[in-house]
This record gives sequence, structure tokens and C-alpha cells, in this order.
Amino acid sequence: MLRASQTTLFTTLCAVLSWSVSAQDKINYTDHIRPIMQQSCLNCHNPDRARGGLDLSSYNALMAGGSGGEIVVSLDPDGSKLLGVMAHTMAPKMPPNGGKVGDDKLALVRQWIEQGLRETANSAAAKPSKPRVDLSVGEAAMGRPDGPPIMPVDMPLGPIHHTPRAGAVPAIAGHPWSPVVAVAGQKQVLVHHTQTGELLGVLPFAHGQPQALRFSWTGRLLMVGGGVGGMSGTVALYDVKTGEEVARVGEEVDAVLAADLDPKQSIVALGGPNKLVKGYSVATGELVYKIDKHTEWVTAIAFSPAGDYLATGDRNGGLHVWEADTGLPVFTLQGHQRSVTGLAWRYDGKLLASVGEDGQAKLWEMEEGNQVKAWNAHGGGARSVAFAEDGRLVTTGRDQFVKVWNTDGGQLHAIKPFTQIGMAAAFDTAGKTVIAGDLSGKLVRWSLEGDAKRVVDWTSNPPTVKVALVQSGERVSATAQAYEQAKAHAQQQRSAAEQAKEAHAQADTALKAARQAAADSEQRLKQSDTERKQVVKRRDEADKQVLAARDQLNKATKAMRGADGEANRVRKAHQRVAKDNEKVAADLTGLVKQAEAATQQAAQNPEDEDAAKRAADLAVQVENKKQEAQQKSAEMDKQGQVLATAEQKLSEAKHAHEQKRGEADRANQMAQAVNQELQEKNKAHEEARKTRDAAKRAIKPAEDRLQQAQANAEKASAEATQADQGAEAARLDAERAARERAKWQSAELRFEMDALRGKMAEIRLTEHPARQALDEATAARDRQQKQIQEAEAALADRPNEMARLQSAIKQKQAVVETVRAKQAAAKAQQAALAKHITAQQQVTQALAERVEAADTPEDQAAMQQALAEAQEQAKTLDTEAADLNKKIKKLALAAEDAQFDAEDAVFDVKQAEERFAKLPAQIEALKQALPAMEAAIEQAQAGLAEARKPGDAVQAEIDQLTPRYLELRRAAGFAVLGP
Repeated sequence: MLRASQTTLFTTLCAVLSWSVSAQDKINYTDHIRPIMQQSCLNCHNPDRARGGLDLSSYNALMAGGSGGEIVVSLDPDGSKLLGVMAHTMAPKMPPNGGKVGDDKLALVRQWIEQGLRETANSAAAKPSKPRVDLSVGEAAMGRPDGPPIMPVDMPLGPIHHTPRAGAVPAIAGHPWSPVVAVAGQKQVLVHHTQTGELLGVLPFAHGQPQALRFSWTGRLLMVGGGVGGMSGTVALYDVKTGEEVARVGEEVDAVLAADLDPKQSIVALGGPNKLVKGYSVATGELVYKIDKHTEWVTAIAFSPAGDYLATGDRNGGLHVWEADTGLPVFTLQGHQRSVTGLAWRYDGKLLASVGEDGQAKLWEMEEGNQVKAWNAHGGGARSVAFAEDGRLVTTGRDQFVKVWNTDGGQLHAIKPFTQIGMAAAFDTAGKTVIAGDLSGKLVRWSLEGDAKRVVDWTSNPPTVKVALVQSGERVSATAQAYEQAKAHAQQQRSAAEQAKEAHAQADTALKAARQAAADSEQRLKQSDTERKQVVKRRDEADKQVLAARDQLNKATKAMRGADGEANRVRKAHQRVAKDNEKVAADLTGLVKQAEAATQQAAQNPEDEDAAKRAADLAVQVENKKQEAQQKSAEMDKQGQVLATAEQKLSEAKHAHEQKRGEADRANQMAQAVNQELQEKNKAHEEARKTRDAAKRAIKPAEDRLQQAQANAEKASAEATQADQGAEAARLDAERAARERAKWQSAELRFEMDALRGKMAEIRLTEHPARQALDEATAARDRQQKQIQEAEAALADRPNEMARLQSAIKQKQAVVETVRAKQAAAKAQQAALAKHITAQQQVTQALAERVEAADTPEDQAAMQQALAEAQEQAKTLDTEAADLNKKIKKLALAAEDAQFDAEDAVFDVKQAEERFAKLPAQIEALKQALPAMEAAIEQAQAGLAEARKPGDAVQAEIDQLTPRYLELRRAAGFAVLGP
């Protein structure tokens, strides 16, 4: 009967063509979801028949889920399995033997999940079991993250909360990887560039006074904890790039005094006057654990770099280390006598540093939790401690000092920049700079490079945007004018430097010319001296040649004179011989004449013996004279030859003498010429020396002029460089002023745009009814069209569907017969087993009687043994009977289910026939309703367009302002998000 009534209800509800719920209604399980479950799901998912372990008949049962876990996730319809299987986008598709639930009902289920899974209209929305915002980064990374350093890109610059007098600086946090530092101000957090001091952003902390700051280990988030004393406290997480608050945890009844974000970005631990340490899930905002170990206000909290430990300290000197994920105790660190004011972990996580109002700084190792170092850091009390990446520490205290220590407690640097208690300090990411603040609000930047004494004052109480805008405008005008003046002065100095440089160049050219002239004259002097020496050498050589020529001439003269003497001697001898020869010739001639006369006389007087004798004697004398004449002629010839030879020698001697005279003359002439040349060379050498001396004398004045010109040029160049540097500094100052001006202009413009966005958001709310009307009209039209398509598709698929349904009937009837056959077989087995049990009972009864009737102990023992075996067998049969009875019951239930399924299959066929019979009329009715729906859509579109006009106008204003805002942000030197 129940199944029949459910089927009737299902049929009736399937005929409904629309299901609408006002958007203002709080969709809840009791009023809206259970009717859908009842019509579509409870046949298989009820308390009596919970398929898959899932019961959908009550809110609590649905929320409990089935054997596969939860099926709905608050606020996450796409992650809820219930909606997926109903929409046939997940397996198994439900209902299994029919089409999916209608879109209107699916939309209602989606809306119910989106609104928080309310049980009734008065119920609160359920908290999501999955993260609202997933900020986790997995295991904490010890090293520098990949990519460029994270810097503020579009962080707001206000509104700035400016007070007549600066307040204390309770917390400072240095970014782990970027040149960025966060400073807790008055109801705001100031974000500065650590090197330039530029204000990069202002994060208004609407929840009260910020007391605790920490950048996440990735550098992506900034954690801010604080509140209003005795009233409220919370911890907010901000995106470092945009300044957007991305998560907030904890709703305390007192201010948060200490807090930290674990390196995985999954847990925020906080504490304060309530003496509790609470760990909240960043993802869900739910409390993960609560630690109630502390006996006083919790004043310090710090997660270890690896995210495995959590250290907490209190106002009573209590210091503990806990498991970061669970809050379970690890170590109790005893040592501080007064309030623990600061905690910091070394970057490797092996050392924990703590400071307190007892003035002590302590280091604790995390193997056994022992103190490894302690020293007096600040007289009167220490207030904060922070590690640099290389293991150095910075501390502040009541003695107004800021101190830097090595890990052994050795003091490296100390300054006293404050007149009040030093409240907080932090290193920049490079560990080269310390930023510190005191109780009066004074904020300083201390460079540790070089002499480590450069301290620059910053402000923790910046002026409002309006004031900053006026000041920046005045500074732009002043710096622009200063730049123009500096630029003109630099131009003048450059011109003077160019003139001095030209004068220096001229003096250098003159000096080089003088030096070149001196060098040239020196070279010419050397050349002249060389030439003079060569002439001297030639003169000496000529003198030698003259002497040699004279000697040769003397020798030739002597030889000539000797030859002449010899020739004279030979000549005289030749003359004597000639004279003798002439005499002999004359004598011969006389004798011949005498002989001829005597011969003639003798011939004439042959008898004259005396004549003959005289002729004979004369003939003999003639012969003798002839012989003598021949001898004299020969002697003459010989002497002539000697004379010729002597004459030849004399001629040769004369020739040689002439030659030697000529050579001597030439040698003399050459010597004279060389002497003349030497005189000229000596004169030229003297002139060259004088020229050289004059050129050398000219160098000193030229050097003096060059030195003076160089000094003038250097002075002018230095003045020009100084002027250029001044102009460049003025230019940079003007650019900084312009950037600062653009920054505050962008801040002012952002205020205007944010106001417009707020106005637009309000206007958009007024559009909701028109938008909802359009959505509802469109959804109704779409549902109508889909119903038509589904109905036409179903009608076209009628033969196949009926064949499937008939096949299902046969299959399910076959299952019924199979189960019933098994049931009959089990019952037959049960009957046979009952007989067997009865027979066994009879056997047992007979054995019992025989035990009592046994005559001897032996018989009695044997019967008792047989009785025990029979009883054991009876127990076995009883067990089999019980198991068989369970099997029969299961088969009975299975048979019932199979019969129900078969009946459902038969009913499905009947229902399908009725549905197919109605489909043509339904399709026609649906089609006839479409024009009215299209008209309703057009009307709703017109209404939405009209409703959107005010919002579109505001959006147009925002769009018009956006390029100018981005331009100003770029001009201010910020990277920008978007185009």
C-alpha cells in the first residue's frame, strides 16, 4: 500500500511543469529538499532499505552520508555528490531506472547547498567541511621560493589613520625574501621599502590596534593580529601584492597580543589575556586545538621554520614548545623569571631564541629542549628578538638600545636611537639593515654596513592622503624649480669646464710642442755632433792622408832626385863616353886618313918600307882604333842604354813625383775642405746647442702653464661634476617627488574609484529583482524547451523504451523464479533437516535411558561416550538448522525484493504507456506556452537593461578613471595588475 501511494505521488509530481522558489526564501531541507527526496529517492534510500548505506529520509541521515562518505558539502554544490548523481554528471546516475530529476529541482538543490545546507528556515548555515579559501602551500619550503621577489603591486595607500602624536610601535616584521618591512601603526599596518624607506602601502586594521605581525614563509601573505583590549581580537591575513584581506580567523573577546602563521599557511596560532593558545584552521576558520597550559597572559608565539613546533610564552615567564599540528606538549623550557616578550627561531629550526622582562636572551636547542646559551641583553628588560638568515640576532629593550648579537651571545653592534623603550626590531631580507621602533612611535633604519652607524629616521605616523597630496605637490614644485636651477648651473659649469679643458688642451699642445722642439733640437744637436765628429774623423783621416801624401811626395822627390843624380851621372858618363867615342872616331878618322894616305903613299912608294911600314903600322893602328871605336861604340851603346834607363827612371821618378805632388795637393785640398766643413759643422753645432738650450728653457714655462691649466681644468671639471651631481640629485629628487605625487594622486583616485565601486555594488543590489526575473523567465523558457525536447525524444524512443521495460519485466520475473526456487530448495532442505534432528533427538533420548540402565561401570562409560557424541551431533544439526533458517529468511527478503522489483517493472510499463499516451498533448501544450515565455523574457531583458543603466553609468565612470589610475601607479614606480 505504501509503495502504491509513493508511486501515485511520484506520478502526480512528474506532471508538474514548474517549481519556483523566491530568491528571498531560505532554502531548507524540511520545506524544499525532502519533498524532492521523497518523490525521487526514498524508494531505495530509507531507514528500512538504505541502499549504499544512505538514508535520505531525514536531515541528520542525509548529512551523515553513506558508505562512500559525505554526499553534500556546504557552499560547494559542484563538489557535492548528491547534486552530481541527481544531474547525471556523476556515477551512479540516480534514479537508476529513469531520467534525471528536473532542472528546476536540481536548481533548488544547488541553491540549498550554496546557502549552507539549512535544516529549517530558522537554522543557521552549516560551516563548510572543505576550505573556504585554500592558502596552504604543502610542506614548508626552507629555501627561497622560485620566481621574482614578491612586492606590493596594488596595495592601497589609505585611508591613513593619522594621530596628533605617534603611538607605540608594538611589532615589526621583515619580509623573508623581498626588501619589504611591515610596521604596526595606529589601527593600521605600514609597509615600507627597506632600502629607500618609501611607503609602499597602508593596510587599515579595522579590528583595532595591531599587536603581532608576521610574513608567511613564502612571502605571499602578511599576518596581522590585534584587536581592542577587553572587547575583541582577531587575526587577518593579507595578500602582500594587493593588500586584500584573504582570510580572517578567531573571534576573541579580548585583544590578540601574540600570533603566528605556520609555514604551511594552514594554521594560525594566537593568544592574549585569556591565557589560552588557540590554533585555527586558515581554510575553514574552525578551532583546531586549544592549549590551556599558561597561567598568565600569552605574550609570545612563534612557529618553527619547518612547521613542526610551536613555541609560546606568557607574562609569568612560562615558555613551552608544542606540536604545531596538534598542540600536544613537547618541551617546557624553564629559565625566564619574568614575562617572555619575544620568540624567534633560527632559520634551520634547531635553535629557539627567547627574551624577557628579566633582561635575558636565551637560546634553546630542540633535541632535548635544553638551554645552550644565556646572556644579559638589556638592562631593565628585553622586548623583542629576531633572527637574520645567517644566525645573527637583533634585540630591543627598556635600556633604549638596539643590539645585534652573534649566536654565541657576542655583541656585534649597539646603538641608542631612542629616548623611550625599544619595542620591536627586525632585519631586512639581506641582513644588512635593521628597522626598529620604540614606545613613543619613533621609527629608525640602521645600516649595518661600513661603520654601522648610519641611522635614518622614518615615520610611523604618516600624514593623511590629503595632506600628503598637498605636501607632495609643494615638493614637486620646489624640486622642479631646484632641478631647473641646478641644471642651468650645471650647464654653466660644464661650459666653464669645457673652456678650461680647451685651455688645458692648448697648454698641453704648447708643452708638447716645446718638448717636441727641445727633443728635435736635442736630436739635431746630437745629429750635428755626430756629423761634426764624423768630419773630425774625416779631418784626422785627411791629415793622415796629407802626411802620407807628403811622405810619399818626399819619397818621390828623393827618388826623383836620386834618379836625376843618377841620370846626371850616367849622362856625364855617357858624355864622357861620347867624347871618348868622338875622340876615337876622330882619331880613327885621322888614322884612316893617315892610313889611307900612308897606304896611298906606300902604294905610291912600294919600296918605301918606311912608308909601307908606316902604312902597315897605321893600318894596325886603324884596326886597333876601329876595335877601340867598336869598343867605345859598344860602350856608348851600353852607356846609352844605361842613360836611357836612367832617363826612364828619372822620367818615372818625375812622373811618380808629379803623381805624389798631385796626391799631396789633393790631400791638402781635401784637408782644407774638411777643415772648412769642420768649421761650418762647429758653427752649426754651436747654433744647434743654442737652439737646444733655448728650447729647454721654453719647457718650464710651458709646464707651469700646463700645470696651472690642468689645475684650472680639474677644478672646473670637479665643479662641473659636482654641479652635474647636484643636477642629477635634483633630477632624482624631482623624479622622486613626481613619483611620490603620482603615488598620492593614485591613492586619492583609488578612494574615488572605491567609493564608486561601493555605490555600484549598492546599485547592483537593486538590479537583483530584474536579473532574477530575467533568470527565472529564461530558466522557465529553457525548462520548457528542454521538456519539449525530452518529451519528443522520449516519444521517438517509445518502441525502444517499451522493449527495455518488457525485457526488464522478464529479467526481474526470472530473478523472482530463481530466488523462489532457491527458497523452495532451502525449505525442503529445512524439512529434511528437521526430520534428521527429530531422529537424532530420539537417538539421544534412547542413549540417555541406556546410560541410566547400564549394569556395569564399563557399560555406563561406553553409553556416556556414545551419548556425548550424539549430543555433539545434535548441536551440529541445530547449528545447521539455524544457519539454514537465516538463509531462508534472507531468501524470503530477496524474494520479496525481487517480487517488488518485478511488480515495479510491470508498473513501470503501465506508467510508461500512460505517460507516452499523454506526451503528444503535453508537447502541444508546452509549445503553445513558449511565445508567452519569450515575451516574458523580452520584457525581463528590457527591465534588466533599464535597471542596469545606473550601475552601467557608475561602471563607465570607473572604467574612465581606471587608465588614469594605472598610469599614476606606473608613474609612481609600481608594477600594476591588469593592462
